[in-house]
Amino acid sequence: MTHQDQDPSPALPSSASTVLKSEGRRIYAFHDGTAQRFADPLLVQDRLDDALEEVDAEGFQEQLDSPIRKASADAHQKFLAAIRHAFEVQELDTRTGVGLTAQETFDLATDYFAWRDATPAAAPSAEEAPATDPEVEAVIQEVRL
Repeated sequence: MTHQDQDPSPALPSSASTVLKSEGRRIYAFHDGTAQRFADPLLVQDRLDDALEEVDAEGFQEQLDSPIRKASADAHQKFLAAIRHAFEVQELDTRTGVGLTAQETFDLATDYFAWRDATPAAAPSAEEAPATDPEVEAVIQEVRL
């Protein structure tokens, strides 16, 4: 699951703001298991922050790493739900093959954060949106099945 920087829209009309130019747009692109999709980085960040708003990052990491299988499984499911909410993707339907597996969902988040961190134009500035709690982001980066 790799990203692409694409401009899915035609060139902006000359009446559009001179600050926003078609060639300068940075839109995260990914495959959702069925089709190519595009995501606004600010909306993804907002949805992820909303989904993980009440998560204690340190406690969450302990749950993910817990030798108690139930605690670890619950934490993984909560994290998967947050990623699916942020990207508006669905869980794999084993009857139809539509959707993403758990591993593909984790890979999507990992790829997105690598893209975002390497793409200054796409990363929300402090003025545009609040930053994700660094501890929560550390959990996001480390979680892999």
